[in-house]
Amino acid sequence: MGAIDRIKEKAALARSIAPDAIKALENDLDSIIGEKAVLAQQQAEAISPHKDAIAGIKTEIAGIKSAMDILSNGGPPLQGSSTGSQLSVPDSITPEENKRAAETGMTPGTAEYYTFIRNLRAEAK
Repeated sequence: MGAIDRIKEKAALARSIAPDAIKALENDLDSIIGEKAVLAQQQAEAISPHKDAIAGIKTEIAGIKSAMDILSNGGPPLQGSSTGSQLSVPDSITPEENKRAAETGMTPGTAEYYTFIRNLRAEAK
């Protein structure tokens, strides 16, 4: 085989390398693209426990806020009020009013309790 034949053979081989390389690269990229759903699922599984933990923390914070509302003003703000500090507490609650509130499951010192007492008084008028 002469030099020219060797060059022609190598040129033919070289000409087929580019399409083969492109095809191999596309196959690799298709494989990566095919992993998108798997990666999204793995990401969701990795994040899920942390989202659950954050939700638990938010619940705890809401409970603390509720406890602090009771400590500072007897409960959350009444409807129509902008802050808890505007809570209106009825004067001297009678034993009968307290008994009726207890029968409905009201917790003394809460905004709902005070609203119930005010409503009892309004009905009595």
